[in-house]
Amino acid sequence: MTAALSRDRDTYVITAQTLGKASDAEAVIATLSDALTDWLNTAEVSAIEFAHRIIIDDRPTTGLPFADDKALHVDSQSGGADHDDALATFHAGHAWIRIAGLPGGDNLITGWLDTVKAAFARRSETLGYPADIWESPFVQLGESAVTSLALSDPKWIPAYTDLLALWDLGHEVHQQPTITALFETHGWSDDLRALLIARAGLDSQHGPEQIFGDLRAPLARILSDADFTDFYRDALTAFQQDTKDWLDWPPDAQSQKTFAIDGTLLDIAATMPSHKAGS
Repeated sequence: MTAALSRDRDTYVITAQTLGKASDAEAVIATLSDALTDWLNTAEVSAIEFAHRIIIDDRPTTGLPFADDKALHVDSQSGGADHDDALATFHAGHAWIRIAGLPGGDNLITGWLDTVKAAFARRSETLGYPADIWESPFVQLGESAVTSLALSDPKWIPAYTDLLALWDLGHEVHQQPTITALFETHGWSDDLRALLIARAGLDSQHGPEQIFGDLRAPLARILSDADFTDFYRDALTAFQQDTKDWLDWPPDAQSQKTFAIDGTLLDIAATMPSHKAGS
């Protein structure tokens, strides 16, 4: 099976007949990669959206076509959904879940995610600063894949963590509810711990309030005192490293309030090396 690539004004359109076997998925992902390469070669400096549609006419095997831009996309109207709705929000990414279930599907997806990482690197090199690339006005490149996959199977949490570091977290839409949903869906694990520490150490809109505020009580309920302290020492260390150029340590009263570093966390912060911003 082959997949076709065409253009509808500024949107790349990838069409295929089915996603019934690995060769079908390989053709779709290869064509999607070709479209992304073309966008990288031709996009204006100000461009940030790799607009694309995947149309899979899957009626022969399922009776239902993926006849819209949600086949490999998140619904662009679902921004800011509560974490309770995160699975439904990203259900449009179910084609990625189907691909993961095919023989060799995990390798195909990993290859696509490597292509995504390379695209961020190439675009950043072209621009001379970290690049933003979005799939739609509310979904960052690669987000529909790793979100739907990680919510369905915790083995994909490291892939989500990798892309989190590349996204524009100054304009968050889905990250906060998704990360909370990952915790509530899969529970505590080494991979989730690594994700939360990465989250704490990335400049973002809602990372500190989520890690130090929203998730503190749920984590206190499931972790031993020692594990709680160890986790938050590591999370605070990541946050301290990210903010060292502009935030004194320990944080002053206003910063404690802004970043939800109080109570037990303030006690942990006080045991860490002090510094003045920029030193």
